[in-house]
Amino acid sequence: MKLKLPDFVTVLLVLAAAWLAFGGELPNWVSPSGKPTAATYVHVVKTPIPDAVSSGLSKLNEQGIVATHYAKGTTDGPGDVPDQYKVAVAASNELPFLVTQAGDKVLRVVNDPRTEEAVLEAAQ
Repeated sequence: MKLKLPDFVTVLLVLAAAWLAFGGELPNWVSPSGKPTAATYVHVVKTPIPDAVSSGLSKLNEQGIVATHYAKGTTDGPGDVPDQYKVAVAASNELPFLVTQAGDKVLRVVNDPRTEEAVLEAAQ
């Protein structure tokens, strides 16, 4: 039996729906709602993260948003920025800054956030 393209697409859609219905998850780069999936605080190497920003990142993690920080100047190998931070690092040249993303799409950039509220607001 040979499947035609429409039949093949239907089979894929049914399998994907079943995967999600039984607890499967979308990859972290997929955000069908356009809501933030990640937040990254980018700062200078050896500059401490303000306590309020750290607290805000923790609260975002509790909400299911992958919230991390990256010290600009930290590399993975010969001068490469680790893949998980490439989109965030490219979003601004002003340090420090916070980037919220839906997958690989930048939703918002906040330069020099200093409060927990600024971090949480960036993810709205």
